[in-house]
Amino acid sequence: MYKQAIVVFALLVSFSSVAQAGLVGTGLFLYDIDPVNGVATNPRETDEFLAAVTFGNGTLYGLGAERFFTVDVSTGELHLLGVVEGFASHESTRELAWDSKTDTFFAITQIGGTAGSQLVSFDLDTLALTTIGSAHGATALAFDDTGTLFALGLGQERFFTLDKTDAQILSSIGVSRSLGNVNGMSFAPDGTLFVASNIDRSNMTTLDPTTGVLEVLGPTNAAGGILSLAYVPEPGTLLLLGASALLTLRCRHLGCVPDAPSLPFDRER
Repeated sequence: MYKQAIVVFALLVSFSSVAQAGLVGTGLFLYDIDPVNGVATNPRETDEFLAAVTFGNGTLYGLGAERFFTVDVSTGELHLLGVVEGFASHESTRELAWDSKTDTFFAITQIGGTAGSQLVSFDLDTLALTTIGSAHGATALAFDDTGTLFALGLGQERFFTLDKTDAQILSSIGVSRSLGNVNGMSFAPDGTLFVASNIDRSNMTTLDPTTGVLEVLGPTNAAGGILSLAYVPEPGTLLLLGASALLTLRCRHLGCVPDAPSLPFDRER
């Protein structure tokens, strides 16, 4: 029930605040990103520095050093959901991605020493961190709409998929050029994969996940660069995503048994 309440709250916030649907990024500020030329505009201050953002359950989420928020896309206002237990033992957090198939958040953390970067996860029920395994040097994560987890890393010329249960590399392809420092990536609803990188400056690029071909859109012109990306769907799409999220949570809670009490909009099933 706690998770359902959070999702309802997030949806209400989203429907009232998504004036800037499209690609957004976080750095020193929350920005809108032009999907054609990559320029960051409309900077909004946030109450706390956000290391990463992601979109899921009909809302934009942000992660600070340990604290987890919903983010008002229009204003940058943060609403605290809680502290993710376990992040305090990590040196830094990079990237955040939401898996729609399991309603789970994934992140990359830097532990230090020989452990290096780690793939971790948490959910809204407990906000407790689970370490999955090595992130293989990845600094950016993104899920597509099938629940496949993609990763890309610092100076790497390989783009790979990860098993989200044990962090093993499932497949990889070469990319057409080095990206330098990769800070974040996100899929648009049409399947376009946007990547924020520092090739020789803060740039926005697209990456074809099938061929590995990179196309540089242009410099972001964001002070300090872009650290993380998220794609916020149009409000009409949010309504469909919200209904789907609530139905999924209801099924999970009730077990989807045949005699479970039905809602007015699903009695035809």
